[in-house]
Amino acid sequence: FALRQAATAVAKDLSARAEGVARLTEYDAGAVFPACVNAMELYGDAGRAKEIVVRNGIEHPLFCPNVLKVAND
Repeated sequence: FALRQAATAVAKDLSARAEGVARLTEYDAGAVFPACVNAMELYGDAGRAKEIVVRNGIEHPLFCPNVLKVAND
């Protein structure tokens, strides 16, 4: 019983801490675009293109796949 209460308390605490944190989501660009175009569309900042490239393991930043994992911030 005590173990279950502890696990519940930990889960509630982690959920509360994660509320304000950016989460990953899928973004479907609908076509192949450069990372800087996707970054500008998503964040209004082409400088975040490297973030998209690294997170998605893209070999060349001029050719991003249609569906990307991006931060929702």
